[in-house]
Amino acid sequence: MRCTMWVGSTGGICNVDVRAYDCSVGKRAAVTISRPVFGGLDGNHRELQFPSRHIETGRDCGTVSAPASTKIAENSLLPQVSHKLQKAIGDVAVITAADIQAQLANTGNFFSTVHHFECTPVSLPGKSTRGAAITYSDLLERRTDFLQELRSSVCNWVYSKSKFKSMLETELAIRRGDFPNAASYILELARAKFRKGYPQGQFGELLLFNFLEHFFEAPPLLRKMPITTNSSVERHGADAIHIGIVSDSPIIYIGEAKTYKSTYKFNKALEEAVESVVKAHDRLQDELDLYVFDDFIELPFKKIAEQVKRNQIPYKVELVSIIAYTETNSCEASCESDIKQRIQAILQDRIKSIVPTLFSKLNPHLVARMHFFLLPFWGLDRLLQGFDQ
Repeated sequence: MRCTMWVGSTGGICNVDVRAYDCSVGKRAAVTISRPVFGGLDGNHRELQFPSRHIETGRDCGTVSAPASTKIAENSLLPQVSHKLQKAIGDVAVITAADIQAQLANTGNFFSTVHHFECTPVSLPGKSTRGAAITYSDLLERRTDFLQELRSSVCNWVYSKSKFKSMLETELAIRRGDFPNAASYILELARAKFRKGYPQGQFGELLLFNFLEHFFEAPPLLRKMPITTNSSVERHGADAIHIGIVSDSPIIYIGEAKTYKSTYKFNKALEEAVESVVKAHDRLQDELDLYVFDDFIELPFKKIAEQVKRNQIPYKVELVSIIAYTETNSCEASCESDIKQRIQAILQDRIKSIVPTLFSKLNPHLVARMHFFLLPFWGLDRLLQGFDQ
């Protein structure tokens, strides 16, 4: 709490505002300190009482008190507020929009290589449908840039910012301040998390990570592990579980990625993506033990992750599917803008070809929380080979 309030015998106050502070147990919260009411048994206003309320949950934290005719200095009410807040909200961890922003990776460079757009006027059932493809500069597809930027996001996917910083400091000390050498070593450690020779799954999951962070401002909360496994063994569970804040309320995003390099597989890819993300939602409580939080999550998020796994905090769920597939229709045109319009028209035709019954048997309320990203690629098999190098 960072305000100073002068309180005179008449109760005059220079400033009362909403302030944020860290509780003594490390839980971050924001509390409204309201204008005071007079208290005291003898009627001489020897005490001022400040009603307080926890902003995120709306729970009453009781009143905090201060003597009248005194200067209430910075942080002087903190111990009282902290104790009452902890009593009011118990062990419920609180995460703020500022926490989310601090954890987000920089996705701007990657998305400078991506042409993305809303699918209109025809879209899939659900909350949103977006298309995306490798962008063009005039007639040149920025394929090399796309791969470089996607691969450069590997460290953000594997390590949190604080973990990377700690590792870098350690390696710099070991390597006598050789920054390029230390950074290259950490990148190799991150890439070792991937299964060599099986790029489809990791390509889709890395795309999903970037799209969740960019469009929903949702950093990762839980992930099925280990990342490197026997390719013949299926990894159950959602491809991604991220968390965001919308209107001061936590949203858990369950993400699924499907990548098909075979031709003529768009409808099959979409059908399996819908089936997979619904299954991930339905089995979430049963399969939470498959998920872990490790080097990719910051410390304030670990408490939230634990409580999500134990169903100890309220949250809403939204479903995100990203479908990368090999497109067979040509997008060739005479200029960049026409190429992009052609890509959008191709996706419009693909959406029109979807069998209406695909969504008819699903819970309509769950469908209303679905987001789709449709990514056509030309020569996806070659792109995956480049990604795997």
